[in-house]
Amino acid sequence: MKSLTSSSIPVGRLFGIPMRLHITFLIFLWLQLRANEDPGVGVLMVLGITASIVLHELGHALAARQYGGWPDEIVLWQFGGVAVCREPGTRQGMLAVTLGGPLVTLLLASALTGISLWTESLPPTAVKFTPALPIAALARFNWIALAFNLIPAFPMDGGRLLRDLLAFRMGTFRASAFAEQISRCIAVAALALGLLLPNSDLVTLSLFLFLTVGWQFFRRSAAA
Repeated sequence: MKSLTSSSIPVGRLFGIPMRLHITFLIFLWLQLRANEDPGVGVLMVLGITASIVLHELGHALAARQYGGWPDEIVLWQFGGVAVCREPGTRQGMLAVTLGGPLVTLLLASALTGISLWTESLPPTAVKFTPALPIAALARFNWIALAFNLIPAFPMDGGRLLRDLLAFRMGTFRASAFAEQISRCIAVAALALGLLLPNSDLVTLSLFLFLTVGWQFFRRSAAA
């Protein structure tokens, strides 16, 4: 994570937490913008996605602050965001920090889905802009992000959640080693399935896991 931080630029503070932006995040947003034919919808999606990622990472960072750890910074990059934190000293605190981000994303996805269902009944505006479209798309983004992030493999929150739950029974060191082995198995399975189908997304996921498995964020970090 040191290389990620060193290659990103500071963009201010939020709740006293330094925010940094990696160039790859701008590329990610540009691709999101290009994916929408309507420029207005594209801009709203970029703003909504950025806000969703920042809120997810704030869930981790503020939970760390609440449970005796400390959020050092939040970095936005192509895979979403990373909340770099000094880890709480208790297993309960570690679990709370891990769950902080996914719980925020779950609340966001649920709220946006409800708003989308409500706005579907509204008439289009004079410029034929339907409010339900970007809201529904943003809700879908958060549901997909939540599901992806709960894959039980490092560096996703699912891998950390597996580690934190196992730590109550076998200790943090053994739980981390076991969770890393699960991560490697998932990476191999994703690569094999990606080559057989073929599916470039699964191959990319496997390479991402191979590159990042074994990272111990949270002084270390919590990623999204």
